[in-house]
Amino acid sequence: MPLLYGVQRRLRRRWYALQPTDKLAAHLPLLTGAAAEAALHALQERLAHQDGSLRGVGWAGLNLPRAQMAAWQLQDADFAAANLPGGYFAYSQMAGANFRGANLRDAHFREAQLTGADFHGADLRQVNFARADLRAADLRDADMRGINLWGAKLDGAHFCADQLNTLRQMGMHLSAASE
Repeated sequence: MPLLYGVQRRLRRRWYALQPTDKLAAHLPLLTGAAAEAALHALQERLAHQDGSLRGVGWAGLNLPRAQMAAWQLQDADFAAANLPGGYFAYSQMAGANFRGANLRDAHFREAQLTGADFHGADLRQVNFARADLRAADLRDADMRGINLWGAKLDGAHFCADQLNTLRQMGMHLSAASE
């Protein structure tokens, strides 16, 4: 059985490697498990040899726990209602990305560029935003329990009143933040 699984995985990777980037990226949210991982691997390999940009791609509803998208160009990408717990997005360029209602629990956005990103209603429990740029980001109604905002840029970020109070009690100075 492990031999058959290995052969299937190699065939999937080869098939995905032959698909155009836009078709592969559009098909990825429909995949799950090993198929999604194989398609994501093909995209990673391709981006390493191209300009590395997947600007504006629609990933809404993507179900890919522990996704590895570090240092990717994902400006204006749509991750609305995606299930990406434990995802690794460190150093990625994600200005204007839509994470509205997404499950990002335990994800890592260390030093990611997230200016103007929309996290409204997202599950951000235990998310690492250390030194991330969250200027003008919408974090209203997001579950921020255990969030790491050490060194994050929060100028103009949008929070609910109770979120602001909690962050201020933690010693954060958010004079530019709005409700």
